[in-house]
Amino acid sequence: MTTGPHWRDAAAAATALTRRARRVTLVSALVSLAIIAVAALIAHSWRYLLPTQLVAHWNSAGEPTRTTTLTRMLLPFLIGGPATIALFTAIGIGMGNDANTRKWIGAMNIWAGLFFGGYIITPLWFQRGLDGSEPIQMNALILGIIIGISTVGLLTTWALLPGDPKMPAITAIPHDAARSEVNGTQRAVWYRRIYLGLQGKLVYGGCVLLICTMTFIMHSLLMWFFAGIIALLVFSQLSYKITINSTGISFRSICGWPRGHVPIEEIVAASVTEVDPLAHFGGFGWRMGFGENRTGIVLRTGEALRIERTGGRVLYITTDDAENAVALINTFGDRSRLANED
Repeated sequence: MTTGPHWRDAAAAATALTRRARRVTLVSALVSLAIIAVAALIAHSWRYLLPTQLVAHWNSAGEPTRTTTLTRMLLPFLIGGPATIALFTAIGIGMGNDANTRKWIGAMNIWAGLFFGGYIITPLWFQRGLDGSEPIQMNALILGIIIGISTVGLLTTWALLPGDPKMPAITAIPHDAARSEVNGTQRAVWYRRIYLGLQGKLVYGGCVLLICTMTFIMHSLLMWFFAGIIALLVFSQLSYKITINSTGISFRSICGWPRGHVPIEEIVAASVTEVDPLAHFGGFGWRMGFGENRTGIVLRTGEALRIERTGGRVLYITTDDAENAVALINTFGDRSRLANED
């Protein structure tokens, strides 16, 4: 495999990834903000077609529980939407060098725009022409439209955003790095199923308990949706399958996503380190962290793989038997360099 001169400079490669992260993040943020702005303008254009008092809140049975004016109904979405997008944008600019992170942030920005924009438009659509004496119910149809459109937007954005360009390493694996006893063309595979540790289970359990308590207290149909999403996200972080072979490192969640692959030719070096998920990543599971453009599959505190990639990217994976995994990665890295020279 050959590389163009642009990628022969490590700093240039890292700068290119940073620029791509900022471009994707900012464009997706602007598109999302535009969606919310258009939704607000459409809502404003309907002001003479809507009742003076609009239904703004529904309980878990879909029954209206609160009414308000158009301005007060729009205000939470016009504040909450941009605030959510600003949060995603800050994460993308600060930690978006990895393709998975960058695509996730771009997709979440579009999801936020469609979700908040949809929540502005859809309930108002069903209240046009009413006089306020016939309050509508927030049934599965209305919520389904909002969730469906935003989810399609998220998945479409994820699929359309490009991954990273190929950036094979041009430097040798450090001579003092650990090596495996696998020689020549001998085949080998390292496999582990890693599980969320006790500390992570307590953190996620507390989050699930909190959202369930809020759902029961608020009796909101929307809160049930968020409770379901959080439960699915927690489930996806309970376990990961890690595979190392001559092609590189692959990881896959118990749900099939998140998943990813690090090509062996892009690995600069592998080493063993210690990771504290809360201190280094702010939580457990598939995480992003400020500094050295790091991402991690960090399910517990302790021994971990540290995979340094081209473009200044670093991947951490907490696992047992890290020493043997690192030795095999470095050995396959040597083999990949020799193959490229041939």
